[in-house]
Amino acid sequence: WQRQLALECLQEWCSQECFGDKIKALYVSWSGVGQDDRNPLVSLSLSLERVVQRSVGALLQASAPPAAIQQARATAEAVGAFASSPRIRLLDAVGHSGHEPPPGMVTDVASLYVAIDCVCRLVGGIADLCGVTPPREDEPLTMSCNPRCDVETMLLNVEVTRSIIDRTWHYSLASLQTVIVTISSPYLLAPVLRSYASFAQACGALQLLGARDKALAPLCKSAVPGSTAEGATVMLKPYNILISKVLLRLVFELGGVLGEAWLLVLEVLQRLDT
Repeated sequence: WQRQLALECLQEWCSQECFGDKIKALYVSWSGVGQDDRNPLVSLSLSLERVVQRSVGALLQASAPPAAIQQARATAEAVGAFASSPRIRLLDAVGHSGHEPPPGMVTDVASLYVAIDCVCRLVGGIADLCGVTPPREDEPLTMSCNPRCDVETMLLNVEVTRSIIDRTWHYSLASLQTVIVTISSPYLLAPVLRSYASFAQACGALQLLGARDKALAPLCKSAVPGSTAEGATVMLKPYNILISKVLLRLVFELGGVLGEAWLLVLEVLQRLDT
């Protein structure tokens, strides 16, 4: 229960107004532009990635024991329902019930959900530092020569934002990619994909090509169901459609700077078309 309580405390911190500024202040105050390997923002990103992998990572490991795979699959299925149901936080309940948590409140599903929410808020705050504004659903798609962002905000924070992304993207993308690949609940995937797309836009705006291309790859993989016989009919599930829409919007945002990544995108678009 200490893990879940710590995650909820972290969630509370991530819910602050102007969270991007809080991220910047923490990162810079620790060690300038973050040359110290013990920077707490890097440690947080790594810890959240470990929570996600501990919960559902077995689904991506071919050598994982059957019992671990079964447990991970049950957690992945349950977390979508957990996200859509009313819930009382352990942080609030412990204050009313004493030192011990109420029965049934501490679960792997609850910890996973809070960890996912923290990762989303963390990458969203980093995107805010870059001046990224996600396009609205009703906004027409127009190809952009350069990723759209508030240039003044981006230039004000460019050095520290590049440093933050450079040192955390491996962990943050690994967390969100694991969620995208293993959890099919559209209710949970929608906010995850919004945060994911904003982070990818920030990588494109700052010309961090490695992080940008690593962000595109799992979207391309998950937009269309797995391999099928040639000529066979493929039924797109709701989460495939949701991921495809996010991929298309991201392509329109980054189209002018995708370079060789267009090959990966065009292959997926061809598969969707056929």
